[in-house]
Amino acid sequence: LRVMGLRTTDEKRGRIEFKVYMDLPGATSDTKEEGNPNFLGRGDKRFESDDESVFLTVTDHVKRYVDNQHDTTITIVGSGRPFTWKKLNLAFFVNS
Repeated sequence: LRVMGLRTTDEKRGRIEFKVYMDLPGATSDTKEEGNPNFLGRGDKRFESDDESVFLTVTDHVKRYVDNQHDTTITIVGSGRPFTWKKLNLAFFVNS
């Protein structure tokens, strides 16, 4: 999973930290990670001055849970300093 276009809300240098869940729209910062099949991973990136991208390896999750039988939701939960995006792009790349 590639999450693109991230920046701190005040556009000053700092860390951008978050957790990503699939098909768990009610996820919060307290939602369990370990053993949770909906947990995709953690993003952690230093913001300098330009929009940043974070990459998470999610091939096994996507192969297991994404299909054309139901809508798939992605929930991004901030776990540090506030961040935003000017234009959020999410891209899934799956290795077969």
